[in-house]
Amino acid sequence: MVLVILIVAAAAGGWIAGSRGAAKAPPAWHRLTFRRGTVWSARFAPDGKTIVYGAAFEGKPVEIFMTRPESPESKPLGYPKTDILSVSSTGELAVMTGAHTGTWSYGRTGMLARMPLVGGSPRSILDEVYFADWSPDGKDLAVTRLVGGLTRMEYPIGTVVRKSVSLVNPRVSPDGTLVAFFDSAQTGSVSVSVVDKAGKVRVLTAGWGDWWYLCWSPDGREVWFASPEPGASANTSALWAVSLSGKVRLLARVPGTLELHDVSKEGRALVGRVNYRGVVRAMLAGDPRERDLSWLDSSFAADLTPDGKTLVLTERGEGGGADSSIYLRDAEGGAATLIGEGQAFSLSPDGKWVLSRQSSDNRERISLLPTGSGNPVEVKTPGLVGYTWGNWFPDGRRLLLDAREADHAPRLYVVPVEGGAPKAISPDGFSLKTFGGSISPDGRLVAAIDPNGLAWLLPAEGGDGKPIAGMVAGEVPLQFSADGRSLFVVKGGEIPGRLWRLDLATTKRERVAELMPADPAGVTTLESILITPDARSYAYSYHNNISDLYLVDGLK
Repeated sequence: MVLVILIVAAAAGGWIAGSRGAAKAPPAWHRLTFRRGTVWSARFAPDGKTIVYGAAFEGKPVEIFMTRPESPESKPLGYPKTDILSVSSTGELAVMTGAHTGTWSYGRTGMLARMPLVGGSPRSILDEVYFADWSPDGKDLAVTRLVGGLTRMEYPIGTVVRKSVSLVNPRVSPDGTLVAFFDSAQTGSVSVSVVDKAGKVRVLTAGWGDWWYLCWSPDGREVWFASPEPGASANTSALWAVSLSGKVRLLARVPGTLELHDVSKEGRALVGRVNYRGVVRAMLAGDPRERDLSWLDSSFAADLTPDGKTLVLTERGEGGGADSSIYLRDAEGGAATLIGEGQAFSLSPDGKWVLSRQSSDNRERISLLPTGSGNPVEVKTPGLVGYTWGNWFPDGRRLLLDAREADHAPRLYVVPVEGGAPKAISPDGFSLKTFGGSISPDGRLVAAIDPNGLAWLLPAEGGDGKPIAGMVAGEVPLQFSADGRSLFVVKGGEIPGRLWRLDLATTKRERVAELMPADPAGVTTLESILITPDARSYAYSYHNNISDLYLVDGLK
């Protein structure tokens, strides 16, 4: 009798569970890579089983590998300094050769080239390309590239379908009619959008904090993407799906950061799991060696006082919160002091205020945060959005901002500290780099970068500038010397970073330091370099971007 009751109860329980729907089975994760470094990209070959990926392991340059799920080994294809962008249905690769990174670890450009999967030399097509993706028939490519200070999407190559400040990761739909992509909105947030061949754009979902790649679902009815949940830290991304009607749902979430590289016709996904840690190192006057001045999980050195004693840090990871956090830290290694939320730009000449950007409540604003007692002060900058960087003029009464007007390419503006109408002082496409002081000691000149990567000296009051003699494309001005006669410069994206003092009158240069991360694995660029005007102290930031590639079954 007891046995019969148990059987009936079990059957009833099964019927009840079945009536409510069986519990959804969690996705199955199978690890594909085991070496230490960064997996930049990964794609399925046409057979749906072979996997081609680009990775930089143990501090070496990126190269292309091939693997299959049944083997822990990966085979290099023999193309160093080459990354995979897309694999066509016919087995042809779109690759990036000569990839170079600027001051942003994911901001890589290079030469787009074509090559067969089975072997053969790359054939160059188009330079200064960020991303590319094949059409379903393997005949056309969708690309994004920088032209005139704006990112341009072309599909096919030569036909412009969209221009914006930042267009990322174009992926062509299974039927070839749409291209999905990430777009940066005016507020600095990220949207997932689609565009057709006529240039008609439809925003599927907006307000996301960052992008970690996207793909189309196998049936083409959804775009699957990796991004932090709105209001979360940029380093805590999950996998999401959005329908063409704009309905968003969660696909998968695990602790940390996920990247969505590709989805096969069978619904299997290539997903990167990333450990992203920001490091700050410094050499102080009189020290025999560099010291680690990182604070939380993603430290970024924004400014260094002229005496080399105080660092301004931005914590951009999970520890810093959704809008990041700003700290002052004694360069001797004392505890850091929390100043407020946001991204730090620079410290005022009197040390009382930190120029910063806040983007909470889906609104960008420029604020001055007190380093002591007092309340934050918002700086009114009517008409400006997309603040990338900013510096104080030596008089402490004016600010130099790298920003843009709505639907306009970035350029440089001067704004009074008390707020007011911004004054543009550069042509479109000129920018500051997140590297120290770009204003001469007398406040008359600004060192900036043009759209072609060349450094210029611009009059702070506006007017014609001139290229900096002795600097080559890709070199970045860091800081004027105390007497204003020299500039400290470095080649952007170079590891190790070789720091030079350039005499502006004679163009002679002198090696000052060589900056080399203690652990080069996963390091693609030095994201900030700060040096005091007397060159006795310096600090720099970088990220150890360590990722592993997984094959994931069961995403639905």
